[in-house]
Amino acid sequence: MKIKNLDIVIEAIGLSDGISKKIIETSLKNKIHVITPNKALISKHGDKLGELAEKNKVNLEFEASVAGGIPIVRTIKEGLATNKITKVYGILNGTCNYIMSEMERAKDSFKNVLKMAQKLGYAEPGNPKLDLNGYDALAKIKILTSLAFNKKISKSECLMEGIENIDYADIKIADQLDFRIKLLGITEVINNSIFERVHPCLVKKDSYIGNVDGVMNAVILNGSPIGESVLQGEGAGPGPTSSALMSDLLSILRGNIKYPFGISKK
Repeated sequence: MKIKNLDIVIEAIGLSDGISKKIIETSLKNKIHVITPNKALISKHGDKLGELAEKNKVNLEFEASVAGGIPIVRTIKEGLATNKITKVYGILNGTCNYIMSEMERAKDSFKNVLKMAQKLGYAEPGNPKLDLNGYDALAKIKILTSLAFNKKISKSECLMEGIENIDYADIKIADQLDFRIKLLGITEVINNSIFERVHPCLVKKDSYIGNVDGVMNAVILNGSPIGESVLQGEGAGPGPTSSALMSDLLSILRGNIKYPFGISKK
């Protein structure tokens, strides 16, 4: 693959390997800045690609890979760079959050609400499995873990459970107990070990996270000295994604050469 007379490449194919990986690797090797919203690729190959960007003194930017229009990547890398973060959790998949919220509101089944989400464009019309089974949220959690705790991207097996087996009866029982069911992605340090997981959780109806509905995403960080920090916004769609991509583009155009994950990967 030959690339000439380019300064910046934006990869938005979305594959974790194959042509997506080849485009990014070739661009970085040729000292071309790269912007990508590709969470699957970054969560799998981010360490090696980050080292390649660092070696060639170019940027690898991926703000749009996690939580859409919420500037969580830049917040951790820059705004909270001096904090010791102990936990990051939140709603990281708008499709699942919409389905759970709509099942409660409409008192309808998972199957019927999924069909509605597909008609509205919130879920893939063909195979929405990667959203529904927790894979999408787990890829984002792996990226957040690396950023928050200054670690290489985890290759270990993690608890991953989606929402396919939840129906309105579960939501009704949770409501009677004053809870809501939310699919949460969680990464935290416990006894000097990092635990990553994605699964449905019971959250209090009067809690902040319990009132994030529809296609919205929310990320909560616990750290020192900042305490608790909350970011909320739309997690997907053309508006949020283009906002994140443009913020990456402007960062590069300002001449800021930064480590992709905040610190050196060497």
